[in-house]
Amino acid sequence: MNNQDMIQMTDESGDRYYFAQIPLIVTDYDMSLAAYRLYGHIKQVCGDDGTCWQSRKTLAKNCRLDLKTVTRARKELEDARFIRVDPKYDENGILLGHNITIINIWRRNLEYAKAKHRK
Repeated sequence: MNNQDMIQMTDESGDRYYFAQIPLIVTDYDMSLAAYRLYGHIKQVCGDDGTCWQSRKTLAKNCRLDLKTVTRARKELEDARFIRVDPKYDENGILLGHNITIINIWRRNLEYAKAKHRK
C-alpha cells in the first residue's frame, strides 16, 4: 500500500452520548447494507433499558427501506444469529407482531476479534 492509499480518520466530537456500539463481528460480517442498517437502528433505539417498540412500517421509514427489504434484512440478521425473532400471538392465535431480541454476541465477538488479530 502506498501513501496515496492512506486515509486518516479522526473523531473530534468527544461526545459519546446517544450512540450504539456495533460489535466487530457484525461490521465484518458479509451481509446486505439493509441488514447492517437495520441492526444499527435496532441497537440505537433500544437504548439504555434495552427495549423499544416500533412497527415494521416505522422500521422501514426510519431505515429508509421498503417493507419487504425490512423483512429480508430481519431474516438475514436472524440467520446470522445476531438477532432472535419470536412471533407474538393474541389469545385467539392471531399474529400481533414479532419480538426482536438482539442476541448477546460480545463473547463471540471477542473470540472473533482475537482470531482476526492473530492473523
